Amino acid sequence: MSPAVQFAEPETRASAPLHATGLAMRLAGARSVIEGKFLDLGVTLEKSVDVVGSLVASLDQLAGLFNSETVDDATRKLSAAADELSGLAGSRTGHRERCYALASTSRKLGAHIADMLQALRYLRVFAVNIKVTAGTVPGAFVEFEDFVEDIYAAIAEGRRQLDEFGRDLDGLGALVSAALAHENDLDARCAEVLPAVPNQLAADAVTLADHHKRVADVAAEVAAVARSLQGKVGMALCSLQIGDTARQRVEHVETGLEILERRRGQGEANPAADDVVRAMLAAQLDDTVESFDREVEKLAQSLGGVASDAYKLLQLREAARGSGGRSDKAGDLARLDASLEEAMSLVREMGAAEASALEVGRSAETTAAGLSQRINSIRTIKTSIHSMALNAHLKCVRLGDAGRPLSVVAVELRQYADALGETAGRAETILTDLGGGAEDGDEASGGSAAVGALLETAAAPIREAESKVGAELAEMAAQGDAVVQVLQQATGRLNFQAEVTGVLTAAADGMRPTETTPLDELDAAALAALTEVMGQIGKLYTMARERQVHALYMPA
Repeated sequence: MSPAVQFAEPETRASAPLHATGLAMRLAGARSVIEGKFLDLGVTLEKSVDVVGSLVASLDQLAGLFNSETVDDATRKLSAAADELSGLAGSRTGHRERCYALASTSRKLGAHIADMLQALRYLRVFAVNIKVTAGTVPGAFVEFEDFVEDIYAAIAEGRRQLDEFGRDLDGLGALVSAALAHENDLDARCAEVLPAVPNQLAADAVTLADHHKRVADVAAEVAAVARSLQGKVGMALCSLQIGDTARQRVEHVETGLEILERRRGQGEANPAADDVVRAMLAAQLDDTVESFDREVEKLAQSLGGVASDAYKLLQLREAARGSGGRSDKAGDLARLDASLEEAMSLVREMGAAEASALEVGRSAETTAAGLSQRINSIRTIKTSIHSMALNAHLKCVRLGDAGRPLSVVAVELRQYADALGETAGRAETILTDLGGGAEDGDEASGGSAAVGALLETAAAPIREAESKVGAELAEMAAQGDAVVQVLQQATGRLNFQAEVTGVLTAAADGMRPTETTPLDELDAAALAALTEVMGQIGKLYTMARERQVHALYMPA
Protein backbone atom coordinates (compact mmCIF):
# COMPACT_ATOMS: atom_id res chain seq x y z
CA MET A 1 0.00 0.00 0.00
CA SER A 2 1.45 3.41 -0.99
CA PRO A 3 2.10 6.04 1.57
CA ALA A 4 -0.44 8.25 -0.06
CA VAL A 5 -3.08 5.61 0.37
CA GLN A 6 -1.99 4.88 3.91
CA PHE A 7 -2.23 8.59 4.67
CA ALA A 8 -5.60 8.96 3.02
CA GLU A 9 -7.35 5.99 4.63
CA PRO A 10 -7.64 7.43 8.15
CA GLU A 11 -9.25 10.62 6.75
CA THR A 12 -11.78 8.59 4.78
CA ARG A 13 -12.54 6.38 7.73
CA ALA A 14 -12.85 9.40 10.03
CA SER A 15 -15.45 11.00 7.78
CA ALA A 16 -17.56 7.81 7.42
CA PRO A 17 -19.34 8.04 10.80
CA LEU A 18 -20.67 11.47 9.91
CA HIS A 19 -21.96 10.07 6.67
CA ALA A 20 -23.57 7.12 8.49
CA THR A 21 -25.12 9.46 11.04
CA GLY A 22 -26.78 11.46 8.27
CA LEU A 23 -28.08 8.30 6.71
CA ALA A 24 -29.41 7.09 10.05
CA MET A 25 -31.28 10.35 10.57
CA ARG A 26 -32.82 10.10 7.13
CA LEU A 27 -33.87 6.51 7.69
CA ALA A 28 -35.27 7.28 11.15
CA GLY A 29 -37.25 10.16 9.66
CA ALA A 30 -38.67 7.96 6.91
CA ARG A 31 -39.58 5.25 9.41
CA SER A 32 -41.29 7.81 11.63
CA VAL A 33 -43.34 9.07 8.70
CA ILE A 34 -44.38 5.50 7.82
CA GLU A 35 -45.37 4.73 11.40
CA GLY A 36 -47.33 7.96 11.89
CA LYS A 37 -49.10 7.99 8.53
CA PHE A 38 -50.13 4.34 8.59
CA LEU A 39 -51.20 4.56 12.22
CA ASP A 40 -53.37 7.56 11.36
CA LEU A 41 -54.74 5.79 8.28
CA GLY A 42 -55.47 2.68 10.34
CA VAL A 43 -57.41 4.67 12.94
CA THR A 44 -59.42 6.33 10.17
CA LEU A 45 -60.26 3.04 8.49
CA GLU A 46 -61.18 1.42 11.80
CA LYS A 47 -63.51 4.34 12.41
CA SER A 48 -65.13 3.75 9.02
CA VAL A 49 -65.55 0.06 9.88
CA ASP A 50 -67.38 1.05 13.07
CA VAL A 51 -69.60 3.53 11.25
CA VAL A 52 -70.42 1.05 8.48
CA GLY A 53 -71.13 -1.62 11.08
CA SER A 54 -73.52 0.71 12.87
CA LEU A 55 -75.17 1.54 9.55
CA VAL A 56 -75.65 -2.14 8.70
CA ALA A 57 -77.20 -2.75 12.13
CA SER A 58 -79.57 0.19 11.61
CA LEU A 59 -80.56 -1.07 8.18
CA ASP A 60 -81.29 -4.50 9.60
CA GLN A 61 -83.44 -2.88 12.27
CA LEU A 62 -85.20 -0.87 9.59
CA ALA A 63 -86.14 -4.08 7.81
CA GLY A 64 -88.04 -5.09 10.95
CA LEU A 65 -90.11 -1.90 10.78
CA PHE A 66 -91.06 -2.64 7.20
CA ASN A 67 -93.09 -5.75 7.82
CA SER A 68 -94.92 -5.78 4.50
CA GLU A 69 -97.83 -7.80 5.89
CA THR A 70 -98.39 -5.31 8.71
CA VAL A 71 -98.20 -2.29 6.39
CA ASP A 72 -100.45 -3.92 3.77
CA ASP A 73 -102.97 -4.93 6.44
CA ALA A 74 -103.03 -1.39 7.87
CA THR A 75 -103.44 0.03 4.36
CA ARG A 76 -106.38 -2.29 3.68
CA LYS A 77 -108.00 -1.32 6.97
CA LEU A 78 -107.55 2.37 6.24
CA SER A 79 -109.05 1.96 2.78
CA ALA A 80 -111.97 0.02 4.31
CA ALA A 81 -112.45 2.80 6.88
CA ALA A 82 -112.51 5.33 4.04
CA ASP A 83 -115.24 3.29 2.33
CA GLU A 84 -117.21 3.16 5.61
CA LEU A 85 -116.88 6.92 5.89
CA SER A 86 -118.34 7.36 2.42
CA GLY A 87 -121.29 5.18 3.41
CA LEU A 88 -122.06 7.11 6.60
CA ALA A 89 -123.68 9.97 4.72
CA GLY A 90 -126.36 7.65 3.32
CA SER A 91 -127.07 6.29 6.77
CA ARG A 92 -128.17 9.74 7.91
CA THR A 93 -131.38 9.54 5.83
CA GLY A 94 -133.14 7.58 8.56
CA HIS A 95 -132.17 10.17 11.17
CA ARG A 96 -133.72 12.97 9.15
CA GLU A 97 -136.91 11.03 8.51
CA ARG A 98 -137.34 10.30 12.22
CA CYS A 99 -136.78 13.96 13.06
CA TYR A 100 -139.40 15.02 10.50
CA ALA A 101 -141.81 12.43 11.89
CA LEU A 102 -141.31 13.74 15.42
CA ALA A 103 -141.86 17.29 14.22
CA SER A 104 -145.11 16.23 12.51
CA THR A 105 -146.28 14.37 15.62
CA SER A 106 -145.52 17.41 17.77
CA ARG A 107 -147.61 19.62 15.47
CA LYS A 108 -150.56 17.20 15.66
CA LEU A 109 -150.33 17.09 19.44
CA GLY A 110 -150.21 20.87 19.48
CA ALA A 111 -153.46 20.97 17.51
CA HIS A 112 -155.10 18.58 19.97
CA ILE A 113 -153.90 20.69 22.89
CA ALA A 114 -155.55 23.67 21.24
CA ASP A 115 -158.78 21.69 20.84
CA MET A 116 -158.74 20.62 24.50
CA LEU A 117 -158.09 24.18 25.65
CA GLN A 118 -161.01 25.30 23.51
CA ALA A 119 -163.18 22.63 25.11
CA LEU A 120 -162.18 23.84 28.59
CA ARG A 121 -163.09 27.39 27.64
CA TYR A 122 -166.55 26.24 26.53
CA LEU A 123 -166.92 24.26 29.75
CA ARG A 124 -166.16 27.38 31.78
CA VAL A 125 -168.72 29.34 29.78
CA PHE A 126 -171.34 26.68 30.52
CA ALA A 127 -170.35 26.69 34.18
CA VAL A 128 -170.91 30.46 34.27
CA ASN A 129 -174.27 30.00 32.55
CA ILE A 130 -175.31 27.49 35.19
CA LYS A 131 -174.35 29.93 37.93
CA VAL A 132 -176.28 32.78 36.27
CA THR A 133 -179.32 30.64 35.52
CA ALA A 134 -179.34 29.22 39.03
CA GLY A 135 -179.58 32.77 40.34
CA THR A 136 -182.91 33.21 38.52
CA VAL A 137 -184.43 30.02 39.91
CA PRO A 138 -185.78 30.29 43.48
CA GLY A 139 -183.81 28.09 45.82
CA ALA A 140 -181.38 26.90 43.08
CA PHE A 141 -178.46 29.28 43.64
CA VAL A 142 -177.43 27.75 46.92
CA GLU A 143 -177.96 24.28 45.42
CA PHE A 144 -175.62 24.93 42.48
CA GLU A 145 -173.02 27.31 44.01
CA ASP A 146 -170.65 24.54 45.23
CA PHE A 147 -171.25 22.65 42.01
CA VAL A 148 -170.02 25.57 39.90
CA GLU A 149 -166.95 26.10 42.10
CA ASP A 150 -166.01 22.43 41.69
CA ILE A 151 -166.29 22.78 37.92
CA TYR A 152 -164.12 25.92 38.02
CA ALA A 153 -161.45 24.02 39.98
CA ALA A 154 -161.50 21.07 37.55
CA ILE A 155 -161.24 23.39 34.54
CA ALA A 156 -158.30 25.29 36.17
CA GLU A 157 -156.46 22.01 36.78
CA GLY A 158 -157.10 20.99 33.18
CA ARG A 159 -155.65 24.27 31.88
CA ARG A 160 -152.59 23.82 34.10
CA GLN A 161 -152.01 20.31 32.77
CA LEU A 162 -152.44 21.43 29.16
CA ASP A 163 -150.12 24.42 29.62
CA GLU A 164 -147.39 22.11 30.91
CA PHE A 165 -148.24 19.73 28.08
CA GLY A 166 -147.56 22.59 25.63
CA ARG A 167 -144.28 23.57 27.28
CA ASP A 168 -143.05 19.98 27.08
CA LEU A 169 -143.91 19.90 23.39
CA ASP A 170 -142.15 23.23 22.82
CA GLY A 171 -138.97 21.84 24.43
CA LEU A 172 -139.10 18.75 22.27
CA GLY A 173 -139.68 20.92 19.21
CA ALA A 174 -136.56 22.95 19.96
CA LEU A 175 -134.49 19.77 20.18
CA VAL A 176 -135.97 18.48 16.92
CA SER A 177 -135.20 21.79 15.22
CA ALA A 178 -131.58 21.66 16.47
CA ALA A 179 -131.22 18.06 15.27
CA LEU A 180 -132.59 18.98 11.86
CA ALA A 181 -130.17 21.92 11.70
CA HIS A 182 -127.32 19.49 12.44
CA GLU A 183 -128.55 17.19 9.74
CA ASN A 184 -128.83 20.01 7.19
CA ASP A 185 -125.34 21.30 8.02
CA LEU A 186 -124.00 17.78 7.78
CA ASP A 187 -125.68 17.32 4.40
CA ALA A 188 -123.92 20.43 3.13
CA ARG A 189 -120.60 19.25 4.61
CA CYS A 190 -120.95 15.79 3.08
CA ALA A 191 -121.78 17.30 -0.31
CA GLU A 192 -118.58 19.34 0.00
CA VAL A 193 -116.10 16.63 1.04
CA LEU A 194 -117.61 13.30 -0.08
CA PRO A 195 -116.34 11.24 -1.73
CA ALA A 196 -113.17 13.35 -2.17
CA VAL A 197 -111.87 13.11 1.42
CA PRO A 198 -112.18 9.33 1.89
CA ASN A 199 -110.87 8.76 -1.62
CA GLN A 200 -107.87 10.97 -0.88
CA LEU A 201 -107.34 9.21 2.43
CA ALA A 202 -107.31 5.81 0.74
CA ALA A 203 -104.99 7.12 -1.97
CA ASP A 204 -102.59 8.64 0.59
CA ALA A 205 -102.52 5.36 2.50
CA VAL A 206 -101.58 3.48 -0.67
CA THR A 207 -98.97 6.12 -1.53
CA LEU A 208 -97.40 5.83 1.91
CA ALA A 209 -97.38 2.04 1.71
CA ASP A 210 -95.71 2.26 -1.71
CA HIS A 211 -93.18 4.64 -0.24
CA HIS A 212 -92.47 2.17 2.56
CA LYS A 213 -91.81 -0.51 -0.02
CA ARG A 214 -89.49 1.82 -1.96
CA VAL A 215 -87.61 2.64 1.21
CA ALA A 216 -87.39 -1.07 1.99
CA ASP A 217 -85.86 -1.66 -1.46
CA VAL A 218 -83.40 1.19 -0.94
CA ALA A 219 -82.56 -0.11 2.51
CA ALA A 220 -81.88 -3.59 1.11
CA GLU A 221 -79.69 -2.19 -1.66
CA VAL A 222 -77.80 0.09 0.69
CA ALA A 223 -77.38 -2.74 3.17
CA ALA A 224 -75.75 -4.83 0.44
CA VAL A 225 -73.46 -1.92 -0.42
CA ALA A 226 -72.63 -1.38 3.24
CA ARG A 227 -71.75 -5.04 3.76
CA SER A 228 -69.58 -4.94 0.66
CA LEU A 229 -67.91 -1.84 2.06
CA GLN A 230 -67.28 -3.64 5.30
CA GLY A 231 -65.38 -6.33 3.44
CA LYS A 232 -63.43 -3.89 1.30
CA VAL A 233 -62.46 -1.70 4.22
CA GLY A 234 -61.44 -4.81 6.11
CA MET A 235 -59.18 -5.78 3.20
CA ALA A 236 -57.79 -2.25 3.17
CA LEU A 237 -56.97 -2.59 6.84
CA CYS A 238 -55.12 -5.80 6.09
CA SER A 239 -53.26 -3.98 3.33
CA LEU A 240 -51.94 -1.52 5.88
CA GLN A 241 -49.42 -4.24 6.72
CA ILE A 242 -47.33 -2.79 3.92
CA GLY A 243 -46.55 0.09 6.23
CA ASP A 244 -45.36 -2.27 8.96
CA THR A 245 -43.36 -4.26 6.39
CA ALA A 246 -41.62 -1.13 5.10
CA ARG A 247 -40.95 0.07 8.62
CA GLN A 248 -39.34 -3.23 9.60
CA ARG A 249 -37.16 -3.32 6.50
CA VAL A 250 -35.97 0.22 7.18
CA GLU A 251 -35.22 -0.78 10.77
CA HIS A 252 -33.18 -3.72 9.51
CA VAL A 253 -31.19 -1.43 7.22
CA GLU A 254 -30.62 0.92 10.17
CA THR A 255 -29.42 -2.01 12.28
CA GLY A 256 -27.13 -3.14 9.44
CA LEU A 257 -25.53 0.30 9.39
CA GLU A 258 -25.15 0.18 13.16
CA ILE A 259 -23.35 -3.16 12.89
CA LEU A 260 -20.92 -1.64 10.37
CA GLU A 261 -20.32 1.38 12.56
CA ARG A 262 -19.79 -0.78 15.63
CA ARG A 263 -17.18 -2.89 13.80
CA ARG A 264 -15.59 0.29 12.55
CA GLY A 265 -15.38 1.58 16.08
CA GLN A 266 -13.81 -1.70 17.21
CA GLY A 267 -11.22 -1.55 14.41
CA GLU A 268 -12.72 -4.58 12.66
CA ALA A 269 -13.85 -2.78 9.51
CA ASN A 270 -12.88 -4.15 6.10
CA PRO A 271 -13.41 -1.58 3.33
CA ALA A 272 -14.06 -4.10 0.58
CA ALA A 273 -16.45 -6.14 2.66
CA ASP A 274 -18.17 -3.03 4.02
CA ASP A 275 -18.74 -1.76 0.47
CA VAL A 276 -20.50 -5.00 -0.41
CA VAL A 277 -22.65 -4.71 2.74
CA ARG A 278 -23.52 -1.07 1.93
CA ALA A 279 -24.43 -2.09 -1.58
CA MET A 280 -26.67 -4.83 -0.16
CA LEU A 281 -28.34 -2.41 2.27
CA ALA A 282 -28.92 0.08 -0.56
CA ALA A 283 -30.46 -2.74 -2.62
CA GLN A 284 -32.74 -3.55 0.33
CA LEU A 285 -33.91 0.08 0.37
CA ASP A 286 -34.39 0.06 -3.42
CA ASP A 287 -36.50 -3.08 -3.15
CA THR A 288 -38.40 -1.64 -0.21
CA VAL A 289 -39.21 1.53 -2.21
CA GLU A 290 -40.32 -0.49 -5.20
CA SER A 291 -42.57 -2.78 -3.13
CA PHE A 292 -43.88 0.13 -1.08
CA ASP A 293 -44.79 2.19 -4.15
CA ARG A 294 -46.51 -0.75 -5.76
CA GLU A 295 -48.56 -1.70 -2.68
CA VAL A 296 -49.48 1.88 -1.80
CA GLU A 297 -50.74 2.35 -5.35
CA LYS A 298 -52.91 -0.75 -4.98
CA LEU A 299 -54.20 0.51 -1.64
CA ALA A 300 -55.02 3.91 -3.11
CA GLN A 301 -56.95 2.31 -5.96
CA SER A 302 -58.78 0.06 -3.51
CA LEU A 303 -59.74 2.95 -1.24
CA GLY A 304 -60.77 5.00 -4.25
CA GLY A 305 -63.15 2.24 -5.28
CA VAL A 306 -64.48 1.97 -1.73
CA ALA A 307 -65.11 5.71 -1.57
CA SER A 308 -66.91 5.53 -4.90
CA ASP A 309 -69.15 2.73 -3.63
CA ALA A 310 -69.79 4.71 -0.46
CA TYR A 311 -71.55 7.41 -2.46
CA LYS A 312 -74.36 4.90 -3.00
CA LEU A 313 -75.09 5.26 0.69
CA LEU A 314 -76.28 8.78 -0.03
CA GLN A 315 -79.44 7.27 -1.54
CA LEU A 316 -80.63 7.23 2.05
CA ARG A 317 -80.90 11.02 1.97
CA GLU A 318 -83.61 10.91 -0.69
CA ALA A 319 -85.41 8.10 1.11
CA ALA A 320 -85.29 10.13 4.33
CA ARG A 321 -86.74 13.20 2.62
CA GLY A 322 -89.76 11.19 1.57
CA SER A 323 -90.33 10.01 5.14
CA GLY A 324 -90.56 13.31 6.91
CA GLY A 325 -86.82 13.55 7.34
CA ARG A 326 -86.83 17.19 6.22
CA SER A 327 -87.22 19.98 8.72
CA ASP A 328 -90.40 21.26 7.06
CA LYS A 329 -92.08 17.88 7.70
CA ALA A 330 -93.19 17.67 4.07
CA GLY A 331 -93.70 14.08 3.11
CA ASP A 332 -96.15 11.26 2.68
CA LEU A 333 -96.86 11.06 6.42
CA ALA A 334 -97.80 14.76 6.52
CA ARG A 335 -100.20 14.26 3.62
CA LEU A 336 -101.74 11.21 5.26
CA ASP A 337 -102.16 13.11 8.53
CA ALA A 338 -103.88 15.97 6.69
CA SER A 339 -106.30 13.56 4.99
CA LEU A 340 -106.90 11.71 8.24
CA GLU A 341 -107.64 14.95 10.11
CA GLU A 342 -110.11 15.97 7.40
CA ALA A 343 -111.80 12.57 7.68
CA MET A 344 -111.85 12.70 11.50
CA SER A 345 -113.34 16.19 11.36
CA LEU A 346 -116.20 14.80 9.29
CA VAL A 347 -116.56 11.89 11.72
CA ARG A 348 -116.75 14.34 14.64
CA GLU A 349 -119.48 16.31 12.89
CA MET A 350 -121.40 13.10 12.29
CA GLY A 351 -120.88 12.20 15.94
CA ALA A 352 -122.38 15.56 16.98
CA ALA A 353 -125.40 14.89 14.76
CA GLU A 354 -125.76 11.42 16.23
CA ALA A 355 -125.54 12.83 19.77
CA SER A 356 -128.24 15.36 18.90
CA ALA A 357 -130.43 12.59 17.48
CA LEU A 358 -129.88 10.53 20.61
CA GLU A 359 -130.85 13.49 22.81
CA VAL A 360 -133.98 14.04 20.74
CA GLY A 361 -134.87 10.37 21.09
CA ARG A 362 -134.43 10.38 24.85
CA SER A 363 -136.36 13.62 25.18
CA ALA A 364 -139.18 12.21 23.01
CA GLU A 365 -139.43 9.18 25.28
CA THR A 366 -139.44 11.34 28.41
CA THR A 367 -141.95 13.76 26.90
CA ALA A 368 -144.23 10.93 25.77
CA ALA A 369 -144.22 9.42 29.25
CA GLY A 370 -144.97 12.82 30.85
CA LEU A 371 -147.68 13.65 28.35
CA SER A 372 -149.31 10.29 28.90
CA GLN A 373 -149.65 11.14 32.59
CA ARG A 374 -151.16 14.50 31.73
CA ILE A 375 -153.64 12.85 29.34
CA ASN A 376 -154.71 10.62 32.20
CA SER A 377 -155.18 13.74 34.33
CA ILE A 378 -157.33 15.31 31.57
CA ARG A 379 -159.41 12.14 31.40
CA THR A 380 -159.90 12.24 35.16
CA ILE A 381 -161.04 15.87 34.84
CA LYS A 382 -163.41 14.89 32.03
CA THR A 383 -164.86 12.11 34.17
CA SER A 384 -165.30 14.48 37.11
CA ILE A 385 -167.06 17.15 35.00
CA HIS A 386 -169.21 14.48 33.39
CA SER A 387 -170.28 13.19 36.81
CA MET A 388 -170.95 16.72 38.07
CA ALA A 389 -173.03 17.47 34.96
CA LEU A 390 -175.06 14.30 35.50
CA ASN A 391 -175.69 15.25 39.15
CA ALA A 392 -176.69 18.73 38.02
CA HIS A 393 -179.22 17.21 35.60
CA LEU A 394 -180.73 15.11 38.39
CA LYS A 395 -181.05 18.23 40.58
CA CYS A 396 -182.78 20.04 37.74
CA VAL A 397 -185.26 17.18 37.44
CA ARG A 398 -186.16 17.60 41.15
CA LEU A 399 -186.78 21.32 40.55
CA GLY A 400 -189.36 20.51 37.90
CA ASP A 401 -190.18 23.10 35.24
CA ALA A 402 -188.06 25.70 37.01
CA GLY A 403 -185.01 23.53 36.56
CA ARG A 404 -185.41 22.94 32.86
CA PRO A 405 -183.11 25.83 31.77
CA LEU A 406 -180.43 24.50 34.10
CA SER A 407 -180.94 21.01 32.75
CA VAL A 408 -180.29 22.17 29.17
CA VAL A 409 -177.00 23.78 30.24
CA ALA A 410 -175.99 20.68 32.22
CA VAL A 411 -176.55 18.50 29.15
CA GLU A 412 -174.34 20.75 27.03
CA LEU A 413 -171.74 20.70 29.81
CA ARG A 414 -171.72 16.90 29.69
CA GLN A 415 -171.43 16.88 25.89
CA TYR A 416 -168.36 19.14 25.96
CA ALA A 417 -166.82 17.03 28.70
CA ASP A 418 -167.24 14.04 26.38
CA ALA A 419 -165.58 16.05 23.55
CA LEU A 420 -162.67 16.83 25.86
CA GLY A 421 -162.27 13.11 26.57
CA GLU A 422 -162.37 12.19 22.90
CA THR A 423 -159.68 14.73 22.05
CA ALA A 424 -157.55 13.41 24.91
CA GLY A 425 -157.98 9.89 23.49
CA ARG A 426 -156.76 10.98 20.05
CA ALA A 427 -153.80 12.72 21.65
CA GLU A 428 -152.96 9.55 23.56
CA THR A 429 -152.94 7.58 20.31
CA ILE A 430 -150.47 10.03 18.78
CA LEU A 431 -148.29 9.77 21.87
CA THR A 432 -147.52 6.18 20.81
CA ASP A 433 -145.96 7.56 17.61
CA LEU A 434 -144.02 10.13 19.63
CA GLY A 435 -142.39 7.50 21.87
CA GLY A 436 -141.95 4.98 19.05
CA GLY A 437 -140.23 7.52 16.79
CA ALA A 438 -137.25 7.80 19.11
CA GLU A 439 -133.91 6.19 18.21
CA ASP A 440 -132.20 3.90 20.62
CA GLY A 441 -128.54 4.36 21.55
CA ASP A 442 -127.24 1.79 19.05
CA GLU A 443 -129.12 3.35 16.15
CA ALA A 444 -128.10 6.92 16.99
CA SER A 445 -124.46 6.59 18.08
CA GLY A 446 -122.87 3.50 16.55
CA GLY A 447 -121.86 4.61 13.05
CA SER A 448 -119.42 7.48 13.37
CA ALA A 449 -117.79 6.16 16.54
CA ALA A 450 -117.08 2.83 14.86
CA VAL A 451 -115.66 4.49 11.75
CA GLY A 452 -113.56 6.87 13.86
CA ALA A 453 -112.12 3.98 15.86
CA LEU A 454 -111.44 2.08 12.63
CA LEU A 455 -109.64 5.08 11.14
CA GLU A 456 -107.43 5.52 14.20
CA THR A 457 -106.74 1.79 14.52
CA ALA A 458 -105.75 1.53 10.87
CA ALA A 459 -103.66 4.72 10.84
CA ALA A 460 -101.80 4.04 14.10
CA PRO A 461 -99.35 1.36 12.80
CA ILE A 462 -98.71 3.36 9.63
CA ARG A 463 -98.00 6.49 11.66
CA GLU A 464 -95.79 4.57 14.06
CA ALA A 465 -93.81 2.89 11.30
CA GLU A 466 -93.43 6.11 9.32
CA SER A 467 -92.42 8.10 12.38
CA LYS A 468 -89.74 5.57 13.26
CA VAL A 469 -88.68 5.22 9.65
CA GLY A 470 -88.29 8.97 9.26
CA ALA A 471 -86.06 9.16 12.35
CA GLU A 472 -84.11 6.03 11.44
CA LEU A 473 -83.52 7.13 7.86
CA ALA A 474 -82.41 10.59 8.91
CA GLU A 475 -79.90 8.99 11.30
CA MET A 476 -78.75 6.49 8.69
CA ALA A 477 -78.37 9.21 6.09
CA ALA A 478 -76.05 11.00 8.53
CA GLN A 479 -74.15 7.74 9.05
CA GLY A 480 -73.81 7.32 5.28
CA ASP A 481 -72.44 10.85 4.99
CA ALA A 482 -69.97 10.07 7.78
CA VAL A 483 -68.76 6.94 5.97
CA VAL A 484 -68.16 8.90 2.77
CA GLN A 485 -66.26 11.61 4.62
CA VAL A 486 -64.12 9.11 6.53
CA LEU A 487 -63.20 7.19 3.39
CA GLN A 488 -62.41 10.43 1.57
CA GLN A 489 -60.09 11.35 4.44
CA ALA A 490 -58.46 7.94 4.29
CA THR A 491 -57.82 8.25 0.56
CA GLY A 492 -56.42 11.73 1.00
CA ARG A 493 -53.97 10.53 3.65
CA LEU A 494 -52.13 8.32 1.19
CA ASN A 495 -50.41 11.36 -0.35
CA PHE A 496 -47.30 10.77 1.75
CA GLN A 497 -45.88 8.25 -0.74
CA ALA A 498 -43.42 10.70 -2.27
CA GLU A 499 -42.36 11.88 1.16
CA VAL A 500 -41.35 8.36 2.20
CA THR A 501 -39.96 6.98 -1.05
CA GLY A 502 -38.01 10.15 -1.78
CA VAL A 503 -36.19 9.89 1.56
CA LEU A 504 -35.53 6.17 1.16
CA THR A 505 -34.24 6.59 -2.39
CA ALA A 506 -31.93 9.40 -1.31
CA ALA A 507 -30.68 7.27 1.59
CA ALA A 508 -30.02 4.34 -0.72
CA ASP A 509 -28.09 6.55 -3.12
CA GLY A 510 -26.17 8.04 -0.21
CA MET A 511 -24.95 4.69 1.14
CA ARG A 512 -24.39 2.93 -2.19
CA PRO A 513 -20.62 2.73 -3.01
CA THR A 514 -19.46 3.99 -6.36
CA GLU A 515 -18.18 0.50 -7.13
CA THR A 516 -17.67 -2.74 -5.25
CA THR A 517 -15.22 -5.57 -5.60
CA PRO A 518 -16.84 -8.65 -7.13
CA LEU A 519 -17.35 -11.43 -4.60
CA ASP A 520 -15.04 -13.84 -6.43
CA GLU A 521 -12.23 -11.29 -6.32
CA LEU A 522 -12.38 -10.62 -2.57
CA ASP A 523 -9.40 -11.78 -0.53
CA ALA A 524 -9.73 -14.16 2.35
CA ALA A 525 -9.89 -11.40 5.00
CA ALA A 526 -12.65 -9.57 3.13
CA LEU A 527 -14.61 -12.79 2.61
CA ALA A 528 -14.30 -13.64 6.30
CA ALA A 529 -15.42 -10.16 7.35
CA LEU A 530 -18.29 -10.16 4.82
CA THR A 531 -19.49 -13.60 5.90
CA GLU A 532 -19.51 -12.54 9.55
CA VAL A 533 -21.37 -9.24 8.98
CA MET A 534 -23.86 -10.73 6.54
CA GLY A 535 -24.58 -13.52 9.01
CA GLN A 536 -25.35 -11.01 11.77
CA ILE A 537 -27.64 -8.98 9.49
CA GLY A 538 -29.33 -12.11 8.11
CA LYS A 539 -30.56 -13.00 11.57
CA LEU A 540 -32.64 -9.79 11.60
CA TYR A 541 -34.85 -10.69 8.67
CA THR A 542 -38.50 -11.62 9.06
CA MET A 543 -39.55 -11.45 5.40
CA ALA A 544 -38.71 -13.71 2.48
CA ARG A 545 -38.04 -10.79 0.15
CA GLU A 546 -35.31 -9.48 2.46
CA ARG A 547 -33.61 -12.87 2.39
CA GLN A 548 -33.83 -13.01 -1.40
CA VAL A 549 -32.08 -9.64 -1.78
CA HIS A 550 -29.61 -10.59 0.94
CA ALA A 551 -28.70 -13.84 -0.82
CA LEU A 552 -27.51 -11.93 -3.89
CA TYR A 553 -24.63 -10.45 -1.88
CA MET A 554 -23.61 -13.52 0.18
CA PRO A 555 -20.32 -15.25 -0.60
CA ALA A 556 -20.73 -18.73 -2.06
